[in-house]
Amino acid sequence: MVAFHFPPEGGSGTQRTLKFARYLPRFGWDVEVLTVRLEVYDVLDYSLLKELPASVQVHRAWCIDPAKHLSIRGRHPGFFNFLDRYAYWFPAGLWRGLRLLRQRHFDVIYSTSPTRTAHLIAGALSYFSRLPWVCDFRDPWLDGDGREAIAPMRGARLYFKILTVLERSVVRMARCIIANTQPSLEDLVSRFGQPDKVLLLPNGFDEEDFTGIAPAPRAAGCELTLLHTGEVYPKLRDPRPLLEAVEMLLRENAIGPRDLRVRFVGPGAGLDCDEFRAWLADRAVGKLVSIEPRLSHRECIAQTLSADLLLLLQCSPLANGQIPAKAFEYLRTGRPILALAPPDSATARLVHSCNAGWVADVRDPKMLRDCVLQALARHKTDALPSDFSRGRDFERSNLARALGKILERVAFSSALSPVGAGETSDLSAGRDRQ
Repeated sequence: MVAFHFPPEGGSGTQRTLKFARYLPRFGWDVEVLTVRLEVYDVLDYSLLKELPASVQVHRAWCIDPAKHLSIRGRHPGFFNFLDRYAYWFPAGLWRGLRLLRQRHFDVIYSTSPTRTAHLIAGALSYFSRLPWVCDFRDPWLDGDGREAIAPMRGARLYFKILTVLERSVVRMARCIIANTQPSLEDLVSRFGQPDKVLLLPNGFDEEDFTGIAPAPRAAGCELTLLHTGEVYPKLRDPRPLLEAVEMLLRENAIGPRDLRVRFVGPGAGLDCDEFRAWLADRAVGKLVSIEPRLSHRECIAQTLSADLLLLLQCSPLANGQIPAKAFEYLRTGRPILALAPPDSATARLVHSCNAGWVADVRDPKMLRDCVLQALARHKTDALPSDFSRGRDFERSNLARALGKILERVAFSSALSPVGAGETSDLSAGRDRQ
């Protein structure tokens, strides 16, 4: 049996753990999930929860979000917030986890970030139970953006020291560390050593999510539709350099107002706000941009299947080691991608390696304009690039199979070795799991 710690936050990245919980039972693993109560989530998509098989038990521990539950006139206690917004989950999560360990037999504990508190709970449970622990660094413990956010705070040096000590403890205690991109793996090995302990398991897509979904109806017109689905974080995923490049093309009459449409579906407060709408209102490109409400996961897939070009934002070098989770679903659609990312980033490497479209650096306005013009020219001749040949490497059930093999080696053997996501060997357990 494997005990899971779900990341409490919503978003596409959460699907990594959801899909592992869904598919691991197919490979002989019993799964139980420990997470927070539903009231703490900002966004809920109940259709995703329905994907869990009945055999997967979900245990919810008490937690509060100070910003939601303790805020008075916009202010709230934030002493522990430098860990993450769910730090108040730790006492109840630990207590509930210890109860589960007394009541049931488990073989291994798994935790996933970016919720650091999940790792701390898992580490404590592993310490008290002596069970092996697999720690999935889905996002870096403290990336460049996190450092920038903490730096201006009072006591920043102390915060950095505490986080560094905690991260070192997590890496030391965990039996296995999983990274989801090659740069993240290299970073962990360079800082902590132990290369045999750190394994790569990328994000992916679920083929079953695409079953029975038809492309969404398109509005009349032959313009190139550029689509972004999901939340936009202006600091790391700012689309304005692209929109400024389109604005320049409009002023130069290189494109017309009917040639291009840019859609943001469910971008969140980063774009769906007065400030960004005012920025658009002062520009001609504003008439080409639509900001649309959030859709369910299946509805988003239908939209991506009907788009001409999919917009992938990972603009800041601060996130060079990360790949947006939606990138893999974009690959599955077979639609071409325009990725705004530094050329040396993990996102750029993925798009290039899959021959999936264009990569443009937001610091290079000419490159942005050229990419838009190339996409328009190819669209008019019905020759937009599309290559799904490598996509199967990232199918969720194959990744769950690989994780199952990692868990098996951690729980039942003393040696670890890399496991390829595309391996198809039999993963059934060497013994019955209770």
